[in-house]
Amino acid sequence: SGDTKLFNAVAGKRYFTLPESLQKMDIWSIDLDRWSAEQAKRLGRTRSVSLTSPSVLFLRYAQSRTISQGDSITDKDVEHLIPVEQLKSQIPDDSPGWPINHVANLALLHNKKNRSKKGKNFREWIETRPGLTPESRAQELERLAYELVCRPDIVIAKDALTEESFGTFLSNRFNALKSEFQTILEKILNDEF
Repeated sequence: SGDTKLFNAVAGKRYFTLPESLQKMDIWSIDLDRWSAEQAKRLGRTRSVSLTSPSVLFLRYAQSRTISQGDSITDKDVEHLIPVEQLKSQIPDDSPGWPINHVANLALLHNKKNRSKKGKNFREWIETRPGLTPESRAQELERLAYELVCRPDIVIAKDALTEESFGTFLSNRFNALKSEFQTILEKILNDEF
């Protein structure tokens, strides 16, 4: 099942044999941080994420306040919050790449929205959409930030994109995803979901 895939991706069998001194949430936190560190080592220059990957399953949980379990995954695209083309243009030729496909750079977004924004990050997309008032732009930005579990202030503008700023973005976004995931997991473990 999908739960098993996520569990195996980040925790393995250790979750069932917890030392009494550690709580389940501590183990999840440690393993999620380890998983993030492993993803940060996967350098590349191309888009490489499938809808069946553990990253997508993790995003389904982390974004579950806005993606119901009944939603069809086929209506979603795996969105790169900092678009691949923007990242590729900043990676030096002699570099093996950056962690473009790190889960922290990914979100599930309805395919129509994703395709209409093309190579822009979601902040640039909203700022350039015609017919929106400043107030409606701000509302749309907040709504989309909530949906994507990504504060708009951490999204990097094209002209400020560096390897260091991208690393900071990944760290901040992963912490937001992890926090949201842990909130959902606590509700599941306490039968509140």
